[in-house]
Amino acid sequence: MAKDRPELAAKLPLVVERMNASVPDCLVTNYERLADSIELPDPDDRHVVAAAIVGHADAIVTFNTKDFPATVLQAYGIEEQHPMNS
Repeated sequence: MAKDRPELAAKLPLVVERMNASVPDCLVTNYERLADSIELPDPDDRHVVAAAIVGHADAIVTFNTKDFPATVLQAYGIEEQHPMNS
């Protein structure tokens, strides 16, 4: 986000700190080992699915639904949801 919106860069550390503090168990760790084995249209999104698997998520909520095909997510018991359709 800092790259795309440089005017927000100075505020981002505080935003991240507040987000993490508001939901103490929201951070997922040890997902990296899975990322390389996940096939997606955009390889830069693999970490999202890997974190969802490790975090036992039921869904990935994203505006970018085309990069999270149901055929891939179903194998992990995860579905994609558009935020406007929730």
